[in-house]
Amino acid sequence: MWMLVKEMMTTPVKTVLEWYTVKETADFLVQNDITGVPVINKAGEMVGIVTEKDLIQYCLPSYLELLGDVPYLPDTNFIRSIEQEEDHAISELMTVEVITVQDDATVTQVAALMIAKHLKRIPILHGEQIVGIVSRKDLVKLIAKTKK
Repeated sequence: MWMLVKEMMTTPVKTVLEWYTVKETADFLVQNDITGVPVINKAGEMVGIVTEKDLIQYCLPSYLELLGDVPYLPDTNFIRSIEQEEDHAISELMTVEVITVQDDATVTQVAALMIAKHLKRIPILHGEQIVGIVSRKDLVKLIAKTKK
């Protein structure tokens, strides 16, 4: 029999509200030792997800995006950029098209989806409500505790 994702997902899922600022969200990630977090509205519905990468990219000067992958980037004041952006709401930078899975999916389906789509985490839903999250770390823990 296949293990269902609801049997191993992290719950309760940590979330932030869509009006949290960049600074509040960064603090939340650090305090909870996580690398990404689902974003919810006041009704508790998931409206997006925000990651460490999203925060860093948002705080970089916008012209860096135009340069692409070059070995040399001009010196920029990253700290000044952070100070200019820290009060912006995360709704301005979150990913809104989030890949999710229902809680009756199998762990195998979730793991395959994470590999195929290069995802580090997948929010787990029951209907439209977020009920958990599965990260790569959760899957590695499952591998570690599996008996032969």
